[in-house]
Amino acid sequence: MKSGINAVAARSGVSKSTVSRVLNKSGYVSDDVAGKVHKAARELNYFPRQTIARKSVAIVTDSGGSTYETQGFGAFLAAILAHRLNQAGYQALFIELKNIVMIHQAETHAVIVISDDGPGSLAPLKDLKIPVITVNEKSDGLNSICTDHAGGVELAVEELVGAGHTDIGLLLDCNGGWAGTERICGYGKALRKHNIKVKSELIVDLGKFSLVEAVAMLLRRNADALIACGEALGLRVAYALELLGKKIPEDISVISSEKYDTSRWLTPPHTTIDQNISLLVDKLMALVEKLAGDKADTPKQYMLESKLIRRQSIKNIKN
Repeated sequence: MKSGINAVAARSGVSKSTVSRVLNKSGYVSDDVAGKVHKAARELNYFPRQTIARKSVAIVTDSGGSTYETQGFGAFLAAILAHRLNQAGYQALFIELKNIVMIHQAETHAVIVISDDGPGSLAPLKDLKIPVITVNEKSDGLNSICTDHAGGVELAVEELVGAGHTDIGLLLDCNGGWAGTERICGYGKALRKHNIKVKSELIVDLGKFSLVEAVAMLLRRNADALIACGEALGLRVAYALELLGKKIPEDISVISSEKYDTSRWLTPPHTTIDQNISLLVDKLMALVEKLAGDKADTPKQYMLESKLIRRQSIKNIKN
């Protein structure tokens, strides 16, 4: 039998109002107290009534609902997806990856995971009895929709090689997951196609260096072009190059990841790899509906094509 808020308050040693603030994210509560409340609610199978009033889709991210803390792909996708879910009559519930045990399976239609933590972090999701869809991450036994990160970087390398570049730096915002691995594979494949040596020193992971350090490192290693992978990086790379006294594309050509509210307005506007977030959201919405009436055990996995948007950030250096 499901317990009420009084039982959760008693077990966690706090007031009912504190339980409400924690579970509805409506006010500040210390991490220690919040942890006790979540633990008690989980043990008692309690979930706030207002959050299960209608069919829900859980959006699992690295930061829960705090998408304002980052300007990258995950935050942008989560915001658009929540809007589309609400339009379709679902309640979008933001849940932090570390709190996935709080998902109320009886009232949750599906779970969509947007995380850069790598496949190891997805293991607990396989125990859920509801459909789980991962975005840009593949894991055996789970549904997934991914964009072709390898193909996107291949397009970028082809564009730069066609303009005469051979020392192409690859800047990665996340190297530990599927996306980072795919980008490195696409980078190597495209360079080898043109008999250009793959130089490991031109592949830099931002998990190990600050952005300015990473860009300065690539310049010292004589990179004549840069592919910046990650929607939050375009503006930051432009700023880092300005700090280092370098101009785009006069001193170095740049291809970044498309960010619809930024890339076209940079000076100069960046040529970009576009994941087509609108199409990705359309596919996610369609798959949520499909999985609701499909009890098949075989996970569904889709790969969406990336494309290149050409602007003015590449210099032709062919002799």
